[in-house]
Amino acid sequence: MRISTNIYVLTKYFYVIKYAFNASFERICLSKFLGYPTGIYLNPTSWRCTMVASAYLGLPLSLQGVGSVLSLDKQKLSEGKDLIKYFCVPCTPTKSNGGRTRNLPMHDSKKWCEFKKYNLRHIGVDVYFEEQNIHTISSDGELMITILASYAQEESRQVSENMKWRIRKNFEEGKTWNSVIYGYSYDDGIFKIIPHEAHVVRLIYDYYLSGMGVGAVTKKINEEGYLTRKNKKWNKSSVRYILTNYNYTGNLILQKTYTENHLTKKKKLNNGYLPKYHVKESHEAIVSVSEYRKVQEELKKRDSLSGKRRSPKKYPFTGMIVCDKCGTNYRRKTTPYKHVWQCNNHIENGKVACDAKQVPEEILFEVSTDILELEEFNEDTFKKNISSIKACDNNELVFTLNDETEVIKKWQNKPRSESWTKEKRELARLRELKRRGEINGKNYSNSTNN
Repeated sequence: MRISTNIYVLTKYFYVIKYAFNASFERICLSKFLGYPTGIYLNPTSWRCTMVASAYLGLPLSLQGVGSVLSLDKQKLSEGKDLIKYFCVPCTPTKSNGGRTRNLPMHDSKKWCEFKKYNLRHIGVDVYFEEQNIHTISSDGELMITILASYAQEESRQVSENMKWRIRKNFEEGKTWNSVIYGYSYDDGIFKIIPHEAHVVRLIYDYYLSGMGVGAVTKKINEEGYLTRKNKKWNKSSVRYILTNYNYTGNLILQKTYTENHLTKKKKLNNGYLPKYHVKESHEAIVSVSEYRKVQEELKKRDSLSGKRRSPKKYPFTGMIVCDKCGTNYRRKTTPYKHVWQCNNHIENGKVACDAKQVPEEILFEVSTDILELEEFNEDTFKKNISSIKACDNNELVFTLNDETEVIKKWQNKPRSESWTKEKRELARLRELKRRGEINGKNYSNSTNN
C-alpha cells in the first residue's frame, strides 16, 4: 500500500491536527509504517482522540457501541421520514397553523435547513469540515461530528461555570461587572465622576423634586441642549432610569440579574434566586441617599395617583419594525379612524428629526399574511418565521425571515371608497352627534361598544 503525498504531508507536520476515534492506535500504526524509530516520528500532541471525548461523556469506547447508544441509524431513518412528511405531504388546515395546507420553508426555517442537509446526503453531496478533516457523507463522519458537538457543548458549559464563579467572587469582594454608568468613567476598578454628565444627573433630580413630571424634565433638558452619551436627545425612559438608579448614591447593589444558562444566555431578574451584594460607599456620590429616597417616594406617590403603572401593550408588530432612515423602532399610534405604525423618532421629535412615512396596521396584517401564505393572520406563525421588518421609502417593506432571507413588498394606501366601511361611517356619525351635544358620553360609549 502506498500513502499519497497529501496524507504524508499532513501526518508529518505537528501543527496539522489529526482526529481519529482511536488516535493513539492510528498514530502508532502509521509511525511503524513510516519506519519509526529510524523513520518519521509522529508527534502525539498533534493528534486528537475522540474516544477520550466519548469516554468523558460516558459513552462506549467503540464506534459501533456509540452508534448503538445514540440510536444514530434509527434517528437518521425517523428524522428523514419526519422531514419528508412535513414538507412533501399536504397538512390539515387548522386554526393553529393559520389554515394552510402546505408547509413551506418560512414556516419552520430550522427544519428546512435540516431537510436540505438530509437531501444533500441522500444524493451523495458531501459536506467537508477542513479543520477536523471530517466528511458528513460517511456514517463515521456523522458520528464524529455528534461526539465533537457533545464535547464542545460540555466544554462551553464548563467555561460558563468558570466565568460565573469568577463574577460571583468579584461580587463578594465588592467589584462590579457592569462599568457603564452615565455620569461616571471606570478606571482601574474605580468609578470617577465625569463633571458635565454628573451636572445633567443633578439637574434631572432637582427638576423632578421641584414638582416637574418625567415628561416635563425630559423636555426641559432637551430644550437646554443636553445630550446623552451617544449624542442623542433624551427620552422619558432614560430619564426615569436615572431617577431610579441607586448607583448615583455612591453605593452599589450587585447581582440584580443573572443569566439563565449558557445555551439561551437569557437574562432574568434576580428575585431571590441568587444572593445580592450591597456595597456601601464604593464610589463618590452624585446625589444623596435622602434625595434618592425622596424621588422614589414621589415616583410611587404619582404612580398611585395616576393608577397602576401598566406595562406597555404588546402588539404583533411591537419591536419588529425598524425605520430605514434613522434606525429607530416603529410604534403603534391611534388616529381617529385607524391604527398606524410610525417611527418613534418622528412621534417624539417631529418631522425635522425623521420624515419617515407611517404604515397602516391593516397593510402590515395583509402583507404579512400574504408572505406567510396564510388564509388569515396568525401571530404565533408570524413570530416564529419573521425576525424583523424594515420600513423603507417608496412604500417598501423588507421582511427578514428567520433563515435570513429577505422578502421585499410594496404597498399602497387603499382608496377612500374601500377603507370607508359601514362601521367607520357609523362611528363618525356618533362622534359628530357627541360633538353637537345631542348624545352624552355614556350613550356614545355604549353605542361604540355595541
